[in-house]
Amino acid sequence: MSANANELPDIEAAVTTLDSVYCQRFLDKMAEYGYSPQTDAERLAMLQTAVQLDAVPAEQPSQALQSPYIYANEKLASVLGRHSVANVQQAAENDRAGIAQALASDTEFYKAAMAVLTADNS
Repeated sequence: MSANANELPDIEAAVTTLDSVYCQRFLDKMAEYGYSPQTDAERLAMLQTAVQLDAVPAEQPSQALQSPYIYANEKLASVLGRHSVANVQQAAENDRAGIAQALASDTEFYKAAMAVLTADNS
């Protein structure tokens, strides 16, 4: 990257920056739930598990009995269903707004986001 402070990073550097922000946010959120890996190997395993779970097709009821993750997800959905959806959505929106506020002042993150947006629109 040149000496110009306003120049956007290349797409690879931008994606790396955004990935690191995502990973850190994911680990912070899991820590809020009481899951705090202590080593790099444990952190990597947790991230890989999340990626693998994202790849699992949504409708496989027979797996709910075999997978504690799917079972937990179904139970959580039933509990959330008993609470006001508006309250849950407002809490999520407040969380996103807080994250956006914190990241808005980070010039490296801003430049990375702009580089990815520019690449997507070109």
